[in-house]
Amino acid sequence: MTPLAPLKHRLDRLSTAAKLGLAFGLVLTLTAVIGGASVYALSHLKSASDELADNWLPTVGHLATVRTSVLEAREFEVKHTTASDTGYMGEYEEKMNAALEATKTALTAHGKLLSSDDERQLRAAFDQHWQAYLATNAKVIGLDKGGQQADGKDISEGAGKSQVDDALAALDKLSAYSFGQGRAAADAAAEVYRNSQRWVVGLVAVSLLLGIALAVSLTRNLLRQLGGEPHDAARLLQGMAQGDLTARIAVRPGDRDSVMACLQQMQQGLSTVVSSVRQGSESVATASHQIAQGNNDLSGRTEQQASALQQTSASMEELGSTVTQNAENARQANDMAQQASSVAQQGGDAVGKVVATMRDINDSSKRIADITSVIDGIAFQTNILALNAAVEAARAGEQGRGFAVVASEVRTLAQRSATAAKEIKTLITASVAQIQQGSQQADEAGSTIDEAVRAIQHVTQIVNEITTASGEQSAGVNQVGQAISQMDQATQQNAALVEQSAAAAESLRTQAQQLVNAVAVFQLRG
Repeated sequence: MTPLAPLKHRLDRLSTAAKLGLAFGLVLTLTAVIGGASVYALSHLKSASDELADNWLPTVGHLATVRTSVLEAREFEVKHTTASDTGYMGEYEEKMNAALEATKTALTAHGKLLSSDDERQLRAAFDQHWQAYLATNAKVIGLDKGGQQADGKDISEGAGKSQVDDALAALDKLSAYSFGQGRAAADAAAEVYRNSQRWVVGLVAVSLLLGIALAVSLTRNLLRQLGGEPHDAARLLQGMAQGDLTARIAVRPGDRDSVMACLQQMQQGLSTVVSSVRQGSESVATASHQIAQGNNDLSGRTEQQASALQQTSASMEELGSTVTQNAENARQANDMAQQASSVAQQGGDAVGKVVATMRDINDSSKRIADITSVIDGIAFQTNILALNAAVEAARAGEQGRGFAVVASEVRTLAQRSATAAKEIKTLITASVAQIQQGSQQADEAGSTIDEAVRAIQHVTQIVNEITTASGEQSAGVNQVGQAISQMDQATQQNAALVEQSAAAAESLRTQAQQLVNAVAVFQLRG
């Protein structure tokens, strides 16, 4: 087994999209790496170029301007000390001042570009000599203007020349340092360019090699997976799509997983399936035709049964309505019987109260009779006493006459009381007899009413039983009606289902025939 065998096995397991994505991804990754390396190199090259262009080249330029301006200033200073008249002196002084101003401007611009301690030290040395020369220059110009040109010339040619030479020497050192730094920046930029060139060329070479390797490997892998040319596979698939299963498919020996091998297996499988489907579809077409006929007959019988159930349901609804009306009448009779029972009970209670009242009156009449007997006795005794008083008054003579009159009146009253007491007794006796008779009749009426109450209660109980039985009968009739209605609904649903089944059977027969026609398109070997 080669070292690349595991990698090859893993690549074979990937999908075509994954392989293409992996190949293009690697190419794009290498392209991105090359681009990144190029951008990185260009950024470093730009930094070196910027340092050279923005720092060292301007620095060298400013120092060259300083050197030229210093020499011009020195030249016009010398001419100023040898000028023959004031006109020339003014002209030379003006040009000298212009040179000094140019020197100052260049030094100011150079000071902004200082970037290292060595450069600052060299600049400080130049500034020291230059400031000394500026002081000497001012002294020389002052002497020239004061008419002491000879003294000014001596100073200019002595101290002034020495100071300018020292300043130019310091300036040369500063210029040499700046030029060296500029050269170093240029060399660094050249080195960055060379390194970047090597990296980019190497990455491009690696990218080309990997791209070629991926292209060859992917092409071989795809051809191995296809098992043939793509246009051959397309032609075979188009033939299968048109129903041609007779084409010969060439497959390499031992090839079981390629597209062409799978097409061969699919062709063989489709041939077997189409043959079976063709036989089965013909059988299904015949059976579905018979099922459709049977469902049509069943649909007719189900519709007749549904019609009979609808009639039965209507009759049960009428019977239920009658039973419900009977139950309502029985309920009303029950209510009236209960009301009559209540009235009879109230009448019995009233008769009982009358009987009790008659008994009380009878008892009171008896007590009144007793009282009347007492009054009669008192009247009799009063009459006896009045007789005795009259006898005593007669014995008393004239003196007892008034008492005799009183006794006579008392006797008369006693007799009248006795007579009234007898009459009251006679009336009370008659009333007691009548009260006893009325009490006996009230007792008989109470007994009769009690019997009527018991009879009404018995009737009420019977009516209650009739009401209960009517309610149960009504509920039973309603349940039967509901059951018949449910049976009617179920029958209607069955009829609908039978119709649907018949339609489905007919549709199945049609589809089976269509399937037979569709399968007939396929061309089989033999």
